[in-house]
Amino acid sequence: MALRASILKTLAYADIFDYPLTASEIHHWLIRSNQFPVVSIQQLQVALQQTVNCKLVTVNSGFYFLTGRQKIVSLRQARSRWSQEKLKLARRVGDWLKFIPTIKLVAVTGALAMSNPAITDDIDLMIVTSPHTLWLTRPLVVLLVSLIAKRRTPAKNYSNAICLNLWLDTTALAVSKPQRNLYTAHEVAQVKPLWDRHHTHAHFLSANSWINNYLPNIPIPKIKISQLDARRYTLAAIFNRLAFRLQLWYMRPRRTRERVSLHAAFFHPRDTGRLVMRQYRHRDSNY
Repeated sequence: MALRASILKTLAYADIFDYPLTASEIHHWLIRSNQFPVVSIQQLQVALQQTVNCKLVTVNSGFYFLTGRQKIVSLRQARSRWSQEKLKLARRVGDWLKFIPTIKLVAVTGALAMSNPAITDDIDLMIVTSPHTLWLTRPLVVLLVSLIAKRRTPAKNYSNAICLNLWLDTTALAVSKPQRNLYTAHEVAQVKPLWDRHHTHAHFLSANSWINNYLPNIPIPKIKISQLDARRYTLAAIFNRLAFRLQLWYMRPRRTRERVSLHAAFFHPRDTGRLVMRQYRHRDSNY
């Protein structure tokens, strides 16, 4: 019974995004406490067939979804096609960003990371920088992206625009404890690297191993976290603080819900996490 409930929770969460899942994807994204025993794909398929037999779940073209939601199969297939052009553009922008040595990771986030964007969606990128260089790096990235692609700004929103909405340096890879929930666990797990240096993506997952409390089947790399030698970055830290204050002053008249600090910046105009979790609780209560 517990496994069937986990399957329904997993499909209910995916349903918020109009996203049917294959059996292997259900296993990968299974919402389940890590205090339960590990579930094999074979065990999951048996329980999954039971939900189909009970008419709680329907399968079509290899995709499973909550009964009555047939239309999301063709929608996922269409969005998968739309994502190809967006990923091609994201990779082109990412390749240019390799010329900035302080960047350690460029990754796609959000719907595009799951190959599930609407045709009009922009392209969300996460940038991770060396310690104490985030606010020194950001103006270079903004300038370069503005030269080679359409960039999302508060005043301008284009289809396929590049949205630089998530910035971290390598001292701030872990999601803060108040922000940890199912939504942020999903967002962390689905980050799609375009490229990285020094295994930064693996370090990012390792720093957020707490996601296994919600998604126990997500593999977490075993990475030894090296201690930062602060003396190496003394000068960078001074200039980074100055750049932070200047950019904060520039942004102040236009700030809304942005969360910024010396080591991280989240430019998200909506509290998407709260909206998603509200919808998830509503769907979950029906099962």
